[in-house]
Amino acid sequence: MYYLLNRQNFIQPILQKLAESYQIVKRPLLERNITYFDTFDWRLYKNGLICHQQENVFCLSSLKNQKVISALKISDGKSFRFWWDFPGGVIQERLAAVMDIRALLPLLTLRLRIKPHDVLNEDGKTVARIILPAPSLKGGGRPKPRLKVEAIRGYPADYRRINQLIKELGMAAEEQPYLLHLFAKARLTPGGYSTKINIQLDPATQAREVVRKILLQFLSLIKLNQPGILEDLDSEFLHDFRVAIRRTRSITGQAKYVFPSGRITQFRRRLGTLQKSTNHLRDLDVYLLRKGRYRSILPEKLQSGVDIFFKSIQEERSREQQKIKSLLSSPQYLKLITDWENYLQNKNIPSSRNSHIEVLPFSQKIIGQRLQKVMQKGNQLIGTKPEKKKLHELRIECKKLRYLLEFFSFLYAENKISLMVDHLKTLQDLLGDINDLSIQISDLEQKFESYRQSPEPDAVVLAGMGGLLTYFPQRQQELIKHFQETFRKFSSPDILAISRELFG
Repeated sequence: MYYLLNRQNFIQPILQKLAESYQIVKRPLLERNITYFDTFDWRLYKNGLICHQQENVFCLSSLKNQKVISALKISDGKSFRFWWDFPGGVIQERLAAVMDIRALLPLLTLRLRIKPHDVLNEDGKTVARIILPAPSLKGGGRPKPRLKVEAIRGYPADYRRINQLIKELGMAAEEQPYLLHLFAKARLTPGGYSTKINIQLDPATQAREVVRKILLQFLSLIKLNQPGILEDLDSEFLHDFRVAIRRTRSITGQAKYVFPSGRITQFRRRLGTLQKSTNHLRDLDVYLLRKGRYRSILPEKLQSGVDIFFKSIQEERSREQQKIKSLLSSPQYLKLITDWENYLQNKNIPSSRNSHIEVLPFSQKIIGQRLQKVMQKGNQLIGTKPEKKKLHELRIECKKLRYLLEFFSFLYAENKISLMVDHLKTLQDLLGDINDLSIQISDLEQKFESYRQSPEPDAVVLAGMGGLLTYFPQRQQELIKHFQETFRKFSSPDILAISRELFG
C-alpha cells in the first residue's frame, strides 16, 4: 500500500508509531533512477498503461493499480524507440496495439534516494518492509515523497495492522497514481496533445472570432510538431505538421472574406510553398512505412532485392530530412510563423464582408455548398469506369468537406456529424490510397529506369522493383472497383437526410 506524504520528515512519526509494536531495522541507503516513457500524443496513458525503465529493467505496468504487467531485462546501452524494437512477447504485443508508428519518448526521470526499513516481530522475523524514497526530478522539481508498505508473504495480519497504525496518524492511502503527481511537478499535461479542434462557442459568435480561434489551434500544432521533425523522432510529427498547414489553407480558402482577402491570399501562398517543400519527405515516409506490406506480397526470392531498394529509399530519406531540418531552422520559416501569429493576434484587422456574420448560418452555407460539389462529382462517376484524374479531383473535394465538418462540428449534434464524418472518412481513405499508389507508381517507374541505366544494375534489385511495379497497378485497380459501393454508402438516403437537416 502507498501513502503520499506532505513533507520529507514525516517518516519519523511513522517509524516511532510502529516501534511501539515492532522492531524497526534500518537498511543501507539505495539510489535509483526511473525514466518514464510515452508517445508524444500520450497513447499509453490514454490506454491505462505506464512504461518505465529502472536500471537495466524495462517495465510495462497498469496506470490504475501500478501492477507490473511484464518486465524485460535489457543489456547495457540497449534502447527501444518503436514497438518493433522490443523482442517478441507481452510488452511488444501490448505496445504494438496502442503505439502504431509512434516513437516511445522519455517524459521525465525520477531520481530516488531510498531509505528502506525492515519491520520485525517479537520473534525477529521480518513481517513487512517500509520503503521511503526521497524523490527529485532530473532538471529540477521535488515531488512529494511516497511511502510504501511492502507485504511479506506469510504475514497478512501484520501487514494489515501496520497499515492501520499508519492510518491512525491521519495518513490516507494513495488515491490516484503517483505518476500523475510527477506529471504535475514536471509541468506535463497527460493526454494534453490532440489534433482535434477544441472550441466551444455560441452559435451566434461572429465568424471571424471562430475562424481565428481555429487557426490559432492549427498554428499551435505547427509549432508543437516542429521540434519532433528537427530531431527526426518519428514520421507522425511531419504528418501532423503537414495536416495543420493543410487545414489552415483549407479554412482560409473556404471561409472566404472572413478576413481581408489580400493578406490571407499571401499567407496561403507562403504556407502552400512550405507544405510543398515537405511533400517528398512525406512520400518517402509512406514508402518506408509500407515496407513490410510490400515485402510480404512478393515471392521470397525477390524480397532481398526489395530490401536493397528500401535501403536506398532510407538513404534518400536521410538526405531529404536534412533539407527539411535546414528549412525549418531558416530565418524565412521563422519569419513566416511569426508573421502569421502576429496577424492572427491582431484585433484591429479591418472588417470584411463575412467577418461579422454569425458562425452557424455561415457554416451551414459553406458546408452545404461543398457537400453539393462532392455529390455532383461523385454521382458523375457512378456507373462508369472512373478515371484516376477524376477520382483525384473528388478526393480533394472530400478532404475540403471533411475539414469543414471538423472545423464547425461544435455547432451540430455530435452523433449526426460523427456519422457523416465516418462515412466520408471511409470514402476519403479509399481515394487517398488510390492516389498514393499513383504517386508511388510514377516515382517507382522513374527509379526503376534510373537504376536500370546505372553502370552495374543488380538483377535482383530490378526484379524486386519490377515485382512492385506489377503489384501497384493491380492493387490500384482493386481499390477503384470498391469506389462505386463506397460512394453509394456515403450518398445514402440516411446521410442525405442528415445533411438536409443540418445544412438545409
